[in-house]
Amino acid sequence: MKRIRLGRWNGGIVLVPILFFLVLTSFFEKPRAFFKSAFDRNISAIYFTYRDSFRALWKSQEAEDISILREQRNSFARIAGDKNILEEENTHLKKMLKFKERSHGELLGARIIGRSTDLGKSMLVIDRGARDGIQKNYPVIAQEGVLIGKIADTRYETSFVRLLHDPKSKTIVSYHTKDQTVQGLIAGKFHTGIELTLIPITEPVEKSALLSTTGTEEYIPAGLLVGFISEYTSTPTDLFYTIQVMPALPLSELSLLSVIVPPHENRD
Repeated sequence: MKRIRLGRWNGGIVLVPILFFLVLTSFFEKPRAFFKSAFDRNISAIYFTYRDSFRALWKSQEAEDISILREQRNSFARIAGDKNILEEENTHLKKMLKFKERSHGELLGARIIGRSTDLGKSMLVIDRGARDGIQKNYPVIAQEGVLIGKIADTRYETSFVRLLHDPKSKTIVSYHTKDQTVQGLIAGKFHTGIELTLIPITEPVEKSALLSTTGTEEYIPAGLLVGFISEYTSTPTDLFYTIQVMPALPLSELSLLSVIVPPHENRD
């Protein structure tokens, strides 16, 4: 009888934890969901409390990173720009040296620092002026002796260059055919470019013929390339051809020029 009672007591001890667990599970239908819900509520509260601070910190860091990247980009651009400028100046000097070998005047290198905004004019501003010995009507060239204009006016440190297609620009030029040399006058027409005038219809004209200076103007040496004949027309009643001239160089690509100073005008 005693052994039977002990067995029943031992069975009760085993049943107590089971009953306790069943009570808990019946009280909380989804215990995991309960604890998860409580955890999520705490995390959400923390997030919404510090959300603005987190966003402000993130934006501040992002702005700083962008600023650093922009500064690095600008630094690389400046280095590349300086390299391109040096290469351009080196190329310009080499071409000027080649031209100087056959020129009798002094060459003064100049940089374009401005362009005319007047609709009735076509001019450049260069960083050479009266202090450098520059005078009115001195020729301004690019590369190996390509005439782009003449000095129109000077200041102490700068000068204005009247380009060939300025309405007031006039230059005596010539071109060669198989049998002869023909001389005329190029005049600026601004919107329509450059025209070769005073060529009688009795004279031969050839498309693509090169035009160069004659050396008959003060300060302007012979042999400076101006451009070439792009087209010409005439009618039975015309006395002269209408001749269009294409400049030897596109002005938009120029940044470095040279001014030819005649030998007797060279500075000490």
